[in-house]
Amino acid sequence: MRLRERVAERETMLLAELERHEIDGFVSRLVEIDLSEAESLRAGITGEWISQCALTLTLPEAPRAFFRYGRFDVLPHAVEQVRAVLGEVEALARTRARHGALPDGYVPKPGDLVRRTDGEVFEVINFTSDGQGVELAGIHQPVTIYVGLGDFRAVFIALETKSLLDL
Repeated sequence: MRLRERVAERETMLLAELERHEIDGFVSRLVEIDLSEAESLRAGITGEWISQCALTLTLPEAPRAFFRYGRFDVLPHAVEQVRAVLGEVEALARTRARHGALPDGYVPKPGDLVRRTDGEVFEVINFTSDGQGVELAGIHQPVTIYVGLGDFRAVFIALETKSLLDL
């Protein structure tokens, strides 16, 4: 699976491998969605500075469906169902991204440098008082974030070394 994202001129791509039964499960869920009500979908506000989304869906034994909509448009329920399934696919792909990967069994430690899915690098500062979250500080951006331990692998994709950041 290729997950490509583009924000302004910056594009990133993550690669992940999904099992055949996982793909079949997602496809069968998508085939069950009745998209006939979504045929009248019209784009809301448009313009150069308005975020636009395009969704092309090609499923077995079904005509190709194409939807274009604004990020904040109210969508028909069927399109929201499609987006929910695709969101699950995206989350799974991000977790398994082969663009970089956290070592198996990795547990964050203060001082570690980790790369987020958008390419930004953070330093692990400490754990939250309950031990369920991690405090991180941006290396190139002056920001502090907190991420739950259960979500860590979905948010961060690689362990970095200081030597790579000095380039």
